[in-house]
Amino acid sequence: MHSMHAAGAGETRMASDGATTGRPYVPGQILVRFRNGIEAKEVERIQSEAGLQTLKVVSAPDLYLMKITDGSAVEDMLVRLKKYPEIVYAEPNYGRTLKGN
Repeated sequence: MHSMHAAGAGETRMASDGATTGRPYVPGQILVRFRNGIEAKEVERIQSEAGLQTLKVVSAPDLYLMKITDGSAVEDMLVRLKKYPEIVYAEPNYGRTLKGN
């Protein structure tokens, strides 16, 4: 098993094919980092369009732990979020320091 992956910090974020690194993550949850200075109404609009709900603001004002509310797979949601220029990156909740509620 190839559990040791020598990837840089950015390489595990939103791979071009939507694949993840194979590490365990919390199903139905993603971490989303928005552009610095984004307004709350824009975050709400994107959540509504994408089928997400904020569980926790991890690092104010722009890093959110979100729950997928429309039943989409984590990988599918990551691909969908690529179309938003307001999002810097999105990744699965690997549970390093965040536990789902």
